[in-house]
Amino acid sequence: MIEALAELMVTRGVPDHIRSDNGPEFTAQAVREWLGRVGARTLYIEPGSP
Repeated sequence: MIEALAELMVTRGVPDHIRSDNGPEFTAQAVREWLGRVGARTLYIEPGSP
């Protein structure tokens, strides 16, 4: 996931935020930490929302 996001950010720039669900705990934590290092925030989808 991080590798794919990094490739997109190289070609399109770092977004202000990325919207996602919480996902599995270990994945969500790794992605949150990485996003913090590259300067993007995470916005979460409310549980039960499409």
